[in-house]
Amino acid sequence: MSTENKYFTPSIEDIRVGYECEYKNRKNWVKTVLIDPEIIRTIAFDSLTLYNNRNKYLLEGIIRVPYLTKEQIKAEGWKFEYGLTDHMYFSKGRCQLIWFGPGKSIEIQNPANLPTYIGECKDINTFRYITKLLGI
Repeated sequence: MSTENKYFTPSIEDIRVGYECEYKNRKNWVKTVLIDPEIIRTIAFDSLTLYNNRNKYLLEGIIRVPYLTKEQIKAEGWKFEYGLTDHMYFSKGRCQLIWFGPGKSIEIQNPANLPTYIGECKDINTFRYITKLLGI
């Protein structure tokens, strides 16, 4: 996967306190965790074209987020069970996770609390939010 294909530009609505991303600082990309709402406001209003003809914010070239990786899933306490390049299986307690690769969807089954998630999960921020909502 080339460098361009390892990242995506998030929607402005997804950016919140605790969001892990990289921002452009002159010529370099700098990893950060957004912890101050004032920083988010600065990024949103001082550093980008405010809207296009559809009234959507443009963050292209200013903020980027790496796609979710196998290593990040493991760092969140999930145990890799087995898998191929297009889907991998993980477990955590009684929960099962199928990850369909960078920038794609996941399926989480949580038999302890019954909720299940099947859908898009591009990055670690979304992954953490989904598992939090499911109580994992």
